[in-house]
Formats: sequence, structure tokens, C-alpha cells
Amino acid sequence: MPEKFWKSSIKKNRMISEISVSVIIPTYNRKKLLSQTLTSILACRENDLEILVVDDGSTDGTDELMNNEFPGVKYFKQNNQGAPTARNLGLKNASGSYVIFIDSDDLVEINFFKSKLKFLQQNEELDAVYGPWDFFEGDEDFEEKLIIPRHSVYPMYEMNKESEILKNLLAGWFVHPGTILWKKSSLKKIEGFREELIINQDVDLLFRAIHKGLKISGNSGARALIREHQSDRVGIVKGNPEKIIQILNLRKFFKKELESSANWNQEYASAMASYTFELWTLYRKSLPLESKKLLQFSKSLDPNLQIEGGLLLRVLGKIFGSHRAVIIKQAIKI
Repeated sequence: MPEKFWKSSIKKNRMISEISVSVIIPTYNRKKLLSQTLTSILACRENDLEILVVDDGSTDGTDELMNNEFPGVKYFKQNNQGAPTARNLGLKNASGSYVIFIDSDDLVEINFFKSKLKFLQQNEELDAVYGPWDFFEGDEDFEEKLIIPRHSVYPMYEMNKESEILKNLLAGWFVHPGTILWKKSSLKKIEGFREELIINQDVDLLFRAIHKGLKISGNSGARALIREHQSDRVGIVKGNPEKIIQILNLRKFFKKELESSANWNQEYASAMASYTFELWTLYRKSLPLESKKLLQFSKSLDPNLQIEGGLLLRVLGKIFGSHRAVIIKQAIKI
């Protein structure tokens, strides 16, 4: 898309249309990828769209990029405080009735916003709608051949299926935040993101939304394209013991909240037990002290957790128990 179109179209759109959707993009030292993200959003050519980039203290020339190449995009810069703070700053300054949070390395397809906005406006009882997404690899423009195959695609649940979304969330399978369009008023009811969290901020937001009774539905349409690359991501543990402890404490918080509202059940317990057990298998060697707490919590949730995997692993689980089966498996490299 020609550069002059980006600049003129944003200014023109401000004059002819009220803002419906605010796109909030937190960023930190992703100048090149941010440019690709903004280009994909602007290619949607939505008249009632505003874009807010919140720079969390970048030192790579992001401010020059925004001033020179994307002057029509609202740009905020703060001292490095983390993504949740950046997202909340964007939410505070958003003009639209609806908001979506897109990471500064991801892309969207044409009509990505239009189909979601139409669905929410037609179903006023809903607080949010999500759509499909795919993961792709690389630091360049998107091509279909770059899509990373998935074992299973997240279901597009119809209305009144929040309990299924919650069960998936507790099991570690969640709706990607970059595909959820929210009513801004609904997000403000749950006070946005918890800024003290250094991991799983999106998981926590979705949990609190569902737990507080917000309504969310799936709807097929244009995809979000989620980039997998080598840059550091907030959601990666990467040997950080504090992140493991925070993941565990969040699950304890989820359990306490569900118990207090009389919504805790064995299905949720088993889902969370399976997730924390899986994390233990991943980090039991690199973070033994912290991951041991995950194992203990998993056992407290479901002492009879059935291990998943190949036939031999499941047989070992039956004989020795789930956690011993994993230790044996890893020792003999089944």
C-alpha cells in the first residue's frame, strides 16, 4: 500500500466517521515488526477505526518510525513498565466503543474488524466476540506456506458456552487475545489488565471476564495471524522462576474465586490438574523447586489424574502413577 494512502486515509476517516473500534498495540523494541503490523491493519481500510500504539520505553527508533511513517496513528510513550500497563494506557485513551489488543508483531486479514463489529452490534447481549487465528513463523511478511500446523483448532463456540471456554482456559488452552473484540464498557467493569502480573495477563483477563459474568461468543471470519519468532515474549517462562510461581499463584486464585462463587467442580479441577502437571513435566529439570510446587498442586486437585500420551506411557502411568511415569519416560527417552 502506498505510504501516502496510509497518511491521508487516516486523516480523512477521522472527518467522515465516528470511531467504533480502537486497536491498542503495546510495543517494545519491535520497530520493523510493528511497521508490518500497522500496515496489515491499515490495509483493512476501516473508516471507523482508530489505532493507538503504546510504546513501553523502546530504544530502537520506534518513535521516529511513528512520527515519520504513521503520523495518523495515535502514539503514546511511557517508561518501561510492562505490557499490561501499556494496554491499560491504551484503554484509557481509546475513543471507540469497542477495543481489541493486538501485539506489535502480529497481523490481521482484510475485513478482520468489520465482521466482528457487525456480530457484536447484532448481538447486544454479548460483551466480546472472538474469531479464528493461525500461527506463522518468520520475521517477514505473511505467506500461507509459513503457517504452523496445529493438532486442533480452537472451536468457534456459540453463545452461552462460557463454561466451555473457561474449562479450556483452566486446561491451558485459551482464546488468543489478539482475536477478541471487546465492548470497552465491559472491560472497564473488570478494570482492565492487572499490572502486577509478569506472565499470563491475558489468561487472567479472560478468566475474570467470564467469572464476572461477561458474555463471549465465537464467530467465523477473517483471521488474526500470530507470529512465532525468536524475539523474547512475555508469555515465555525461559528459566524464570518468578514466572512459574506466578502461574501457580494465578491458578490458586482461579480456584479460590470459583469456590467462592460456588462454581468450582471436578471438571474444572481435572482441567487445571492436567495443565499444572504438564508444566511440571516441562520444567521439573530446569526449575526443580518451583515445578515441584506445580506437581503438588496438581495432585491436590486430582490425585487420580490420568496421564495422556502413547500406550507405553499410559501403561507406566497405570503401574507407577502419572508423575513417576514421566520421570521414567524422560530417563529412558521413550
